[in-house]
Amino acid sequence: MFASRCLPAAAVALVACGDPAEPARFVAAASDDGGGVSIGLTVQDGLVAGYACGDDPAREPYPGWFIGEANGDSIAIERDGWTFAATWSEGAAEGTLFEPSGEQLIWAADAPATGLSATYAARDAGCTTGVIVIDGPEPLVRGAWCNSEGEQRQVTPLGPMQLVDGRLTVEVELATGARTLQVAPVDLPLRDDG
Repeated sequence: MFASRCLPAAAVALVACGDPAEPARFVAAASDDGGGVSIGLTVQDGLVAGYACGDDPAREPYPGWFIGEANGDSIAIERDGWTFAATWSEGAAEGTLFEPSGEQLIWAADAPATGLSATYAARDAGCTTGVIVIDGPEPLVRGAWCNSEGEQRQVTPLGPMQLVDGRLTVEVELATGARTLQVAPVDLPLRDDG
């Protein structure tokens, strides 16, 4: 669905100088007419990764990743008719996801993510799988596996939900059977290809 693109060399150079700062991570759940959507925002060393995923990325619009450079404490990234806009501070983040149809989804994260709450990623099949976890008594997990041909499938966590060696185990059902992936909290830079 999305063309394969990488961050510009200038963005990568920002991270290459010195030790990168710890990422600030924010996650939020929102609702639109079609159901629930999770939003993830990771900010690190002037780079930003936004991610949005609904309840069923194989059957509903799936915007995926928005990667770019911050403009101070804000960003607006357009991709394939979608726009991911966000502002943040040390204590909160908010923004709007604009759909190609003109629909808007407003979201807010009142505090930085803690515990298992984060946006996770792993490269597989030529694309970056994304997973958003919002921790709680009943954690909310939404994510999508994708491949280089533009196919998307929903991922589900494998229990018990815990980090093992800094990674969360998820599973995706493919035509060839179940595939298990280990996703890690997003660290920037991240490839912008799905």
